[in-house]
Amino acid sequence: MEKYLFFVYIATSILFTSCASGNSLHPSVNPEDASRFSKFSGFTELGISKAELTNRFGPSTSKDMYKENNKVVETLSYVEFLDNDRISLTTKFIFEDDRLKEQKTITEISQTCRKELKELQYQLNVLRHQMMFK
Repeated sequence: MEKYLFFVYIATSILFTSCASGNSLHPSVNPEDASRFSKFSGFTELGISKAELTNRFGPSTSKDMYKENNKVVETLSYVEFLDNDRISLTTKFIFEDDRLKEQKTITEISQTCRKELKELQYQLNVLRHQMMFK
């Protein structure tokens, strides 16, 4: 049992290292801090036009558009990947009548790491249960 527990400990350590380790530029990107590594982290210019934003940062990854209260609302989304594609950042720029009104950043952890972490959590719970009734 101790050998199995040691194996789970080593596997957990390796997994956490692989899911939390960073790329060569940012060796330990934490999902909570990931947005500070975005190319948009220092951007704070509300009120600029859509053309100014796209001239500065290039074309967006996706675009949404609708009308609300007789105003055209447009959302440009830019997706960036960090930590060898383990973390994705989606920065959304929301324009009303061609003027930037809001900026939002969404951080996501890859599904691969989530599945591996969930499996290890399950294995650890099984071990704890076995140890309690031993």
